Amino acid sequence: MLDPNTQDDIWIVDPGGDEKPKPLFSTEYSEYNPTFSPDGRWLAYVSDESGQSEIYLLEYPNAGQKWTVPTRGATNPVWSRDGRELYYISDNSMMAVKVTSEPVFPVGAPEQLFASSDVIVSGGNLGKNYDVSDDGKFLMVRRSNDAKNHLICVHNWFEELKRLAPPQK
Repeated sequence: MLDPNTQDDIWIVDPGGDEKPKPLFSTEYSEYNPTFSPDGRWLAYVSDESGQSEIYLLEYPNAGQKWTVPTRGATNPVWSRDGRELYYISDNSMMAVKVTSEPVFPVGAPEQLFASSDVIVSGGNLGKNYDVSDDGKFLMVRRSNDAKNHLICVHNWFEELKRLAPPQK
């Protein structure tokens, strides 16, 4: 959620509770692209508090110490299904780091999985532009210069259909 004083913030809501949404962060920096680990204990997110987009890991809900994933700018973190790796995009490369949460949260050295100038670097602050299946395969949004391969999405097409072809009485 964008606040003019605190930029993008990550908000939390308990889906089973009666509480209203509340900010997890309310800083002068932008925090976005949150993703929970499969066990729900850790939150990976992106922040620009260092001056560039970096990925941080935070124990949840005990938001205390946080760890920085060693990157040179990164976006779009996605956990592996077993929670032992964190994937992210950095400089048109798909990267991965090994993570363990016991007894502390050591983060391994970043590993480049593949590079491609066709990978769309950011899905924006609201969502991901890729995911990883249980068997480790990637599904990604990719750039295309071929006009035949463009996807056209029409919102509210029922309303447009009613306008163009009103029901006969």
